[in-house]
Order: sequence, then C-alpha cells, then structure tokens
Amino acid sequence: MVENSSYIPVSAIGSESCNKAKFSAIVGVKNQGNMAGKHPVLLFLRQEKAGNGSPIKQLVGFQTVILNPKAKANVEFQVNPCEHFSKANEDGLLVIEKGIQYLVVGDEEYSISINV
Repeated sequence: MVENSSYIPVSAIGSESCNKAKFSAIVGVKNQGNMAGKHPVLLFLRQEKAGNGSPIKQLVGFQTVILNPKAKANVEFQVNPCEHFSKANEDGLLVIEKGIQYLVVGDEEYSISINV
C-alpha cells in the first residue's frame, strides 16, 4: 500500500479517538410563511478538493421538521467524522482527506479543518 500524506487512514485514528471526535451540528430553521409547513433539513459534506472519484457533496443526515407559521426550531445532527468524512481509497481502506471540508445546509457552508 502506498501512503498518501493527504489522507488519514481511519484505522490509524482508532475507535476511542473516533468516539471523541463526534460532535453535534445544530441548524436553526424558521417558517417564514403564514401557514404551517413541513420541510426537510438536509446536511451535506462538501470536500474542498472534490473529484477523482470523490462526490461533489454527500449527505450526512436529514430530518423533517413541521413548523407553525413564523415558528422557529433547532434541528440537531450527530456527526461522526470517522463515518461521515471518510471514503474508501484505491485499496479499499477507509480514509479521511486532510484539509478543509464543509458542512452545507442550503446556501450556508461551515468549514472544518482536518489535521492529524
């Protein structure tokens, strides 16, 4: 196996570190209309360097929220970088790309730096 310094093997991180790396992403939503409504909230991951077999963005999670007129709510997603930020490399090993990745909801993007 040829090591690529731009990737971190998930196996090298270890399960304890993977568990410690989990975090919550909280998305605030508001129904701006005059009627109650049901809306899906989609959380995506976008890699800074998409391509070469990597998707432009991938779905991390989704939830449906029902809101009364003008109501607000927070939607919480549990994010596990070892699961949600990883992909299989050419050898079939799960790896996480070092560098900047983005959590995306609608038109909003939030950068996350991956360094080990």
